[in-house]
Amino acid sequence: MAYSTTQKRALLQTLKNAKGSALSVEEIIWEIRTQGFEPSKSTIYRLLDGLITKGLVNRYRIANKNCYVYVLNDKPKSCMGHLHLQCEKCHRLIHLDEEDSLNIRKTVKSAGFSLDNENTTIWGYCEGCSDDKEV
Repeated sequence: MAYSTTQKRALLQTLKNAKGSALSVEEIIWEIRTQGFEPSKSTIYRLLDGLITKGLVNRYRIANKNCYVYVLNDKPKSCMGHLHLQCEKCHRLIHLDEEDSLNIRKTVKSAGFSLDNENTTIWGYCEGCSDDKEV
């Protein structure tokens, strides 16, 4: 039986409430505090590491920054065969289907380049945030 703490449940609920938007550790802690808990940063990192290992949470590096964001994996163990789009503003993560991913990989390969199969995230702006940017 899996051990579940109150803070772990609060962490999972926080990521679920984000509805696909990725959150930084600081944002996670702030949200958990609104639920009446006072987690330490080290506790949140430890819990996130465990959830990442189990495939329940994905971690992504923010482009051009030494910072990571976290998102609940709504499709555990099925995230590896496709590419991802991530919004630079709200950090929303979009899973491309395998056919679209394959077409992008073929285009990139024809240019003499290959993509990292495990860590490829394409950054840009989602539909909700693109109104602020010239696309």
